[in-house]
This record gives sequence, structure tokens and C-alpha cells, in this order.
Amino acid sequence: TAAAEGEGDSLAIAIGADLGCSVAGVPVTFDALEESVARAIEASPSRAVVVHADRSVPTGVLVDVYDAAERAGAMKIAIAAEQTR
Repeated sequence: TAAAEGEGDSLAIAIGADLGCSVAGVPVTFDALEESVARAIEASPSRAVVVHADRSVPTGVLVDVYDAAERAGAMKIAIAAEQTR
């Protein structure tokens, strides 16, 4: 999904090359990810969640993060991708 539209008020989840994860810039463990996202979108469940990941992150990890955001109640989830030139 293209993440460019509506990214202004979105909640960012970042996954680094070391598989470290953060929600809105705050480091979290994968075990705490779902709860962190739930708290962040509690007041606005329709808030978009955008997952930004290093290119080296395995697809399975992206799917796990996507699923955690979905279980947290996120209704709009996108995976950010770099455009090829």
C-alpha cells in the first residue's frame, strides 16, 4: 500500500536493520508493540499506521508487525516503500 497519502497525522512504526522497533520514535520490544500501538491510537482508531522498515527486514517480521497493529485496533495500516528511480 502506498503510504504517501495522509501520512501527516499517521502513527509511525519503524523497524531497523537490527530488527529494533519503535512506535512514534519510542523504542519498544516486539512483545510490547501491540499494546503501544493500541495506546497510541486509542483516541483515534481511524488514525493511519505506517510501517517503515529497513530493506533488510525479513517479510515475516513485516507481517508480524502488521498483524500486531491490526490486533491493536488499527483500521488503516500501510507499509512505506521507497520509490525506485
